[in-house]
Amino acid sequence: VHKTVQDILRKDKDLWMRVRDGLRTHLLISIDYQDFAAVHLQEMRHLRSEARAKVIAERDNYEKMWEDIIDEAVNAQLIKPGVDTRLLRLHGFGALNWIVTWYSPHGGYTPEEIIDAFLENLRYGVFQPEEIIISK
Repeated sequence: VHKTVQDILRKDKDLWMRVRDGLRTHLLISIDYQDFAAVHLQEMRHLRSEARAKVIAERDNYEKMWEDIIDEAVNAQLIKPGVDTRLLRLHGFGALNWIVTWYSPHGGYTPEEIIDAFLENLRYGVFQPEEIIISK
């Protein structure tokens, strides 16, 4: 996942498109390797310390890559001022990674539909602006 997503994030594209394509690729690869991804997320604590340290180092490198792209989005003013970007990353990847635990090809949604809805909710939110709610 890391190398493929890293290549996408380095492409010379619009920043939102790189984020979108990187998150899309992250989920689609995770679903392609659903059993491995689910075990990796839930059972890492059972690895021997050497193996666990390698997995944690790789995870930390992957998270750093995303921290950098989120910082780039902040600097480009794509993210609202005052957003806690660490929590944004943790919330986002917590939700995205957990999909492998409940996704089923017979569940009514394709992986593409799931990531498209996730990305739309991330980019545009789901609640009406307060002004609209108050004025009704």
